[in-house]
Amino acid sequence: MTEETFGPYRIEQLLGRGGMGEVHRAYDTAHDRFVALKRLSPGYHDDEDYRARFRREAQIVARLREPHVIPIHAYGEIDDRLYLDMRLVEGADLSDVIREGTVEPARAVRIVDQVASALDAAHADGLVHRDVKPSNVLVTSGDFVYLVDFGIARSVSPAATSLTASGSVVGTLDYMAPERFESGPVDGRADVYALACVLFACLTSRRPFSADGTAAQIWAHLNETPPKASPLNPAVPAALDDVIAKGMAKNPADRYATAGAFARAAAEALAGSGPGGTPPAGHPGPAAGTTPPAGHPGPAAGTAPPAGQFGQAGGATPLAGLAGSAPAPGAATPSGGFAAPAGQPGPSGPPTPPGGHAGPPSGWPRPAAPVPQGRPQFPQPPTPRPWAPAQHIATGPQQVVNPPPYPPARVRPRPAQRIAIAGVVLAVAVAFVTTMVIWGNRDKTRGSSTFSSTPATTTTTTTTTTTTSATRTRTPQDDALLAALPLVYQNAKSCVPTAPDQDTVATVRCTTVTVDDPYAPPPAEAEFRLFADQAKQNAFFLAVVTSRGIPRMDERGGCRPKSDPIHYALFYRDVSGPLPNEFTTCFLDGGNAQVWWVDTRNLTIGTLKKPGDVETLDKLDLWWNHQILSAF
Repeated sequence: MTEETFGPYRIEQLLGRGGMGEVHRAYDTAHDRFVALKRLSPGYHDDEDYRARFRREAQIVARLREPHVIPIHAYGEIDDRLYLDMRLVEGADLSDVIREGTVEPARAVRIVDQVASALDAAHADGLVHRDVKPSNVLVTSGDFVYLVDFGIARSVSPAATSLTASGSVVGTLDYMAPERFESGPVDGRADVYALACVLFACLTSRRPFSADGTAAQIWAHLNETPPKASPLNPAVPAALDDVIAKGMAKNPADRYATAGAFARAAAEALAGSGPGGTPPAGHPGPAAGTTPPAGHPGPAAGTAPPAGQFGQAGGATPLAGLAGSAPAPGAATPSGGFAAPAGQPGPSGPPTPPGGHAGPPSGWPRPAAPVPQGRPQFPQPPTPRPWAPAQHIATGPQQVVNPPPYPPARVRPRPAQRIAIAGVVLAVAVAFVTTMVIWGNRDKTRGSSTFSSTPATTTTTTTTTTTTSATRTRTPQDDALLAALPLVYQNAKSCVPTAPDQDTVATVRCTTVTVDDPYAPPPAEAEFRLFADQAKQNAFFLAVVTSRGIPRMDERGGCRPKSDPIHYALFYRDVSGPLPNEFTTCFLDGGNAQVWWVDTRNLTIGTLKKPGDVETLDKLDLWWNHQILSAF
């Protein structure tokens, strides 16, 4: 196998890959050390604004001399490709820790305290991290913590907004502050919001909001009340719920002014509760009892942690996380879903938000982002040229001061501002969805229409199976159902009308799809039913779930067969909340994994089927999220 080189670097195993680039373990021949090397996708090279911002922000991050920030060795450009050279350190990301179960409150507060120290240092230097989440928190031996992935950080300036030059929102939706979905300025209090979400995740093994899909997550952050951890974990004192709620306040002005203030409040709430352990005594700086691992001197020594394998013993985990990165095969999975405790009790129905729609349930969504990133695009690189010397970073210590409180923030967006937010929703969908399809002005029947159960007749010949043909009567209802199929089944030759079930006016079965999904295999079969009205549609679905003893659990969101009991729940097409009676469920039946959903606008019910087990069912629901839900 030919050895790949990149300037002075000898490229070794892949640690992570995403839409923005990839991270490798690499050997720096010029300095005789192993590093984590992030290289950006060539597609970003034509964006001069991005290139300038990348260099400017790399300089800001590089000068941070804070013990809880992974240092950057060098950054620059080789063969027209931007890169970052960072240290490799041993450890596991916090998302892995959370997947093992809830974190003991005192330990969780110590971890958050150290992350807050890193954030305060960044904020004092005029930088907002913008992607604080468990997978960007590296926990090493002795619970010494690093905050990684400043790759999408932005300057705190009037010109710096949540949007990129292309209009996309960058970051992870599950931990994103409400103001991030607007086009105005964002300051360090957005990181405080995200840090409060991280503390909630540590204490509960859940993310704050369980809504499935981009639009539903945005809706939750804009409208849902911050969740309480104490009902889910008896070890959490109620006072800590109040701290999290203030940290997650919708209006930035109502939050703690700094990350350090949030961490201190959490420590005080825990200290006043008695049981649970002793929280950190001071801030900023490492929490009490947490010192850098051997060989990891703090900033006073002007050095960074020694090179080493980033990841748990026996496996590599991408350090830097790096915006948009995903784990390589065999690597630890980044955040995007932590298993909720099986059998967790909850209300039988959803809360009721403004407008009469049920609000997003509060719980934990499925592993991997419900709406994935788009498939990375790698255009042909330009003609290589000799690599230029990197801009190496001075290693001398720098003084870090606590950031001052931020000026009063804007109030929550007025209704007129929702137009801008709607544009952000579209930009987020383009950035995160594997296959986004815009529903054009196609001739299809909406939910307000009704169908006659007595069809007009036109004789046509269609294929009823993959091996035989038969002549049957094709009806206008058949044509209406074919026109209303999800885009992934539009014009698929395998989609043919069949004899309708009882209480349906048309049925179509499909065995092939028209769009490939790089993350999940397609179903073996899909079945779609068209109904005369919503009453018959709802009755049919309820008969399916009640005959199998499947309960309604809106608070749990969509299908999570590997972590939650089988249930059915409302799902979300947009930020206005779910439509009444639009449910989804999944279950195993006769050796077949099945995913069902109700589309009230088209008066249809869809079913995906594939032979297999719980793992198959989980993958099938992931495919539904990518290819069906994302196109609504």
